[in-house]
Amino acid sequence: MDWASNNGVTPLFIAAQFGRTNIVKYLASKGANPSQRRNDGATPVWVSAWNGLDETIIALKALGAETNEANYDGATPFFMAAEMGHDTTMRMLHRMGAKVNQAAHNGNTPLHACALANLPNCLVFLRDQGSDLNARNRNGETALDWAGNKGHTNCAAILRSGMPWYDWITSKVFIAYLPIGSQGYTFHVTWLGLAVFVLLVWMWLAENGWFGGDTDEDWEEDTSPEGQTAAGTAGRSTTTL
Repeated sequence: MDWASNNGVTPLFIAAQFGRTNIVKYLASKGANPSQRRNDGATPVWVSAWNGLDETIIALKALGAETNEANYDGATPFFMAAEMGHDTTMRMLHRMGAKVNQAAHNGNTPLHACALANLPNCLVFLRDQGSDLNARNRNGETALDWAGNKGHTNCAAILRSGMPWYDWITSKVFIAYLPIGSQGYTFHVTWLGLAVFVLLVWMWLAENGWFGGDTDEDWEEDTSPEGQTAAGTAGRSTTTL
């Protein structure tokens, strides 16, 4: 009953992939392994989570399948449910013991996956379950970096809402994408850096009289001998009148 194709797919795996729970149970009763992996390490539970098939996952667990086994890239069933936006499946797997912070081999966590796919509901669940909002992948990127880079403002707001102020002011905000050459360049700056830049611009504008105050040139003119003489003459004319 565990015959497999060239890529390691068994009849039970296919039944699980399409949510044919009764067939999964039947094949298992005839000796099929409910945990047999595909060549990439994916299990029947993994592919069921990817498709959000809660009933099938429950049946596989009852048959003895492990619900937190990752594929060979390190992505768990919970990770795949998060990536595909199946929040009910995420909640169920979490109750079964799934770890919300378990990262794939590239360092990406379920939080990264939800931020990239623009899934606010899933992000709220992960935040509320204690996901590490500052977790970085192997490129040093956080989920907030990804949300900002993609312009997913709702997701970015959810992530910041769970951070202390001293964390999010040093996080990155997307500034611009310039299509230079064949690849283009993405520019970021931290919120703290942006605030300092705005302050410096404001000081420069104020110094140069953009807000209606005296400029350095006006001050020099007022304090010069010619300026003081003119001011005295104007004063005498006023009192004479």
